[in-house]
Amino acid sequence: MLRREFLAALSALAGSLPAAATIVDYEPGLQLGEGEAFTPDFVRRRAEAMAAKTYAPRPMVPQPWVDISYDQYRSIWFDTRNALWEGTDTP
Repeated sequence: MLRREFLAALSALAGSLPAAATIVDYEPGLQLGEGEAFTPDFVRRRAEAMAAKTYAPRPMVPQPWVDISYDQYRSIWFDTRNALWEGTDTP
């Protein structure tokens, strides 16, 4: 590849980045509500809230999941019919 072709392709890519970033802004994706800044104060509040709760052990893994064979595990697949984007033009 010639240097001029490389520089032209690089400038075209650089020029298209802001446009691509605005397209992402319109993609709704998974909606979880308003975000909160990850600050030391946020971590402190989160730790205090978690410490105030009583201890609850993790739930045990169901026995059928423990007894699953390798072949059964390999047969598990993602069902796109139940995906969040089902029925949209999203690939």
